[in-house]
Amino acid sequence: MFKIGTALVSAVIAALVAIIAGLVSGARIPTVFLRAFFTFLAACGVVWFALFVLEKKNVVAFDRDFLLQDEAPTDEELEALAAEAEAGEEEGEAAETPPSSEAPEDADGAEGAGEEETPAFQPLSTDGLKHMDTAGGA
Repeated sequence: MFKIGTALVSAVIAALVAIIAGLVSGARIPTVFLRAFFTFLAACGVVWFALFVLEKKNVVAFDRDFLLQDEAPTDEELEALAAEAEAGEEEGEAAETPPSSEAPEDADGAEGAGEEETPAFQPLSTDGLKHMDTAGGA
């Protein structure tokens, strides 16, 4: 059902584009509608065939629910997933907590002897921006 619906929607869009293109170019009305009809048939066939081939090759399955699986997970699998999630949360909390001992600051304000000084974040201000001379003083 999905293949037919997608093919029909695509074909209607293609036919509308053909109608607009025909009217803008100044073609006669019967010619415009004949071109739109053949465009509709061609687009419908091409889209349906492409979806048919993709489904047979198992490249896509648009009309299937990916969340539903043939086999539901067992209780043991659910418990193993829950244990892994709890272990991941504990590791995440440990990584977020900074170490309790901090390096003392030097007289220059840098932490530690071998570390480079990282500048603190400062928002932009209009005083620090370079302005261009628009008077043409060159």
